[in-house]
Amino acid sequence: MISSLVTLLYSMNRYVIIATRHTEEECADLGTNVGKLNRYLEDAGWAVKFMRNCKSIFEAYSNAIKELQPEDEDRIILCHDDIEVLYKTETFNEVVNHWLDKEKCGIVGVAGAPILLKDSNWVSSFKKSKREAGGSIWHGNSMKNCFMNFYGNATQAIQVDGVFMATTGKVLKNIELRKPKAFEGNWHWYDAYYCIQAHLKGYNNYIMPLTLRHDSSGNYDQLYFADKSNFNKLFGKYLPVVVRKLQK
Repeated sequence: MISSLVTLLYSMNRYVIIATRHTEEECADLGTNVGKLNRYLEDAGWAVKFMRNCKSIFEAYSNAIKELQPEDEDRIILCHDDIEVLYKTETFNEVVNHWLDKEKCGIVGVAGAPILLKDSNWVSSFKKSKREAGGSIWHGNSMKNCFMNFYGNATQAIQVDGVFMATTGKVLKNIELRKPKAFEGNWHWYDAYYCIQAHLKGYNNYIMPLTLRHDSSGNYDQLYFADKSNFNKLFGKYLPVVVRKLQK
């Protein structure tokens, strides 16, 4: 049993896809945050694929998967370029592998909620419903200047935050990654769009205990709110949706 698991871990590919506007030189420069992230992920044994200057995050992720042609068992991370993982690489891999190894695992993140309401993102959904969410994220431009948002102890989610999402080739090949025609913006609601598809196809989305720092606290512009409405038009018949039975 152990030998077969070891064989699987060594046979699978591990990719990280990052949409960025940073140049190749900046991504290799250890004096930049993105350069440090690149080195960290490579040291952890992941192949990092930067998708530069794409028109949308949907285009970045869908084109990357089209180029990579991952196998079902391959591990794939979709994350922002302005994060810092606060674990040793060995612990990072242990945590990610543990959650992706769960049966019918869909998309795993560092923060999320077990409920999604109409006209609400995952944060406002758990606050309005008074349900506990899960995970935490440090926000700030350095470890000397940051604060933590703690969302709760829930471990299963309808949606996880798009700052960091881990999944498999099988899941990404079974959901639509391209931007919906109904969306007006290019950088919002992709996490909700991917996660609800995975949920509706019978996968379980999880929140894992992975600690990271995020330089940004989000950009809620007019297009964000326009696509909140457009997301509800696409999936309104399924909302509200709640995790009714937590998986062990």
